[in-house]
Amino acid sequence: MYSFKEKNKIYKDMQNSNFVEADLDLLHKVWPSHPLIPRARRNPIRYANEVLYALLDKATREDIRLNRRQYEQTKELNDGDNNAGGSDTIPEGGDNKSDIANAGADNPSSDDGDDNIHVEDKSELEKQLEEVTQAHEESEQRVMEAEERVEELEADNEELQEQLEDAAQACEDAQAALEEEKKSPKPSKLKTVSSKKSPNTRTSNGKSSKTKTSK
Repeated sequence: MYSFKEKNKIYKDMQNSNFVEADLDLLHKVWPSHPLIPRARRNPIRYANEVLYALLDKATREDIRLNRRQYEQTKELNDGDNNAGGSDTIPEGGDNKSDIANAGADNPSSDDGDDNIHVEDKSELEKQLEEVTQAHEESEQRVMEAEERVEELEADNEELQEQLEDAAQACEDAQAALEEEKKSPKPSKLKTVSSKKSPNTRTSNGKSSKTKTSK
């Protein structure tokens, strides 16, 4: 629906506990199985911001604004009908306005208590939001480190692949040289003729021997 940063920005801009009933009704329509709904039904003001944060996972900002506008219009019509119907009859025992004022005087701290709860919930949610943001940033950092590691491994893999290809090429060259050597004719061995040594003969030196003749 929205990125983490967009969701947080819209969440901060649209926080308004006056529309918790409208947001809760819309959350029930778009996400009826959400576990927050039963708790928010019992104490809407306390979980107003959590309802809005969960709602941003299923509804757009315009959907929430339109639903709040319709809720406000319906509430104004109902208030107008109640005022018109109440003016016809006056309850016995005095003015109803004074009774309402007295009831408010009897419980002066009721609104303050709701405000305190709202402030505490808001600070708690802001703390949770900071923790979630920090965890998200840490996860992004881990993802970046993992991506860098993957790039390094890919570079190492490419280098190993090149080395493997070079080794394969060298092996093919050696195989081809071996095949070529097998195909080339072998040189014939020359037969060595052993010369037989003849017996020693006295060679003449060209001088004729003189013989003595008888006279």
